[in-house]
Amino acid sequence: MNYIQHVNACLRASVEKTEGELVLFGQNLAAGSRIGGLGAGLTDAPRRHVINTPNVENTQVGMGLGLMMSGVSSIFM
Repeated sequence: MNYIQHVNACLRASVEKTEGELVLFGQNLAAGSRIGGLGAGLTDAPRRHVINTPNVENTQVGMGLGLMMSGVSSIFM
C-alpha cells in the first residue's frame, strides 16, 4: 500500500463512520479528477452530496465555514 492508498483508506473509514448527511466538496470531485486517486470511491454512497467548486480559495473556505456554522459534516478535497 502506498501513501495515497493509505490516506484514501483513512478517508473512506472516516466517511463511513459519519452519521447523517455529509457534504464532500472540491475541485472536480464528481468528474473524477482527483490527485492520484486520493478521493477515489468517496462519492459513491447514499447520504453524500458532492459539490464541484472552482479553484478559488475564498469560495472553498467560505463554503467550509458556512457548512461548519450550520452543523453540517463536510470534507474539502
